[in-house]
Amino acid sequence: MSITFEINRGDLAKAITIALKFAGKERELPMLCGINLSIIKGQLTITGTDRFRLGLVRIRPIPETADGATNPDLDGPGSNIGVLPRATATRLLRVIGGPLDGRSPNVELTSSGRELTVADGETRLTVTLVDEKFPDVVGILLDEMERPIDLDLWGVNTALFAAFKDAAWRKGDHATVRLSTASRPAVVRIGDHFIGCLMPVQIAKRGSTASDWKEFLTSEPERPTRTTKRASRAAK
Repeated sequence: MSITFEINRGDLAKAITIALKFAGKERELPMLCGINLSIIKGQLTITGTDRFRLGLVRIRPIPETADGATNPDLDGPGSNIGVLPRATATRLLRVIGGPLDGRSPNVELTSSGRELTVADGETRLTVTLVDEKFPDVVGILLDEMERPIDLDLWGVNTALFAAFKDAAWRKGDHATVRLSTASRPAVVRIGDHFIGCLMPVQIAKRGSTASDWKEFLTSEPERPTRTTKRASRAAK
């Protein structure tokens, strides 16, 4: 099955850039070392995940092409386009990114079988999609959002969590976070374009409730314990 539609060049480049922030890099998991493209509810959806984070970005094709033609209706049943390897997605970014310099603000995307073609009237690039099964990210997200909330503490890896700041589409975008239990991922939504997941880290001190955190401000901090080696030097 083949489908062709036009989309804003800058929006496509930005969406790919955001999704790549969440894509994996482990060669042992080739299905995650790239971004997945699909059509969901009439929008181009680009997703990346490394098992610990998941980021899904959606952008809407332009309703009318430059020559006045109407873009095809993508509001039917969703369809998966395929996985773009990281290197291929980066190459595609180099072609469509950068200043316009007289180029069309829109690009035409054609998905046919395992090929994706991007054209803007002057430049035409055809890339091959990877024949790998991508995780059911929609199912994962819907499952998490259905879970009842029963939570006191939730541990987070700060380095992984920091990647979500790059998912903002514009300056000032805020994130909304939904947490269910300490062992389940957080669901993060930013604006109307992004939704994702972040896996938790194990909290070492079980039973230390949030209400106990006042000790951080009211208790005398313990002195750091010197190592045996340093202590022996001090004795000399």
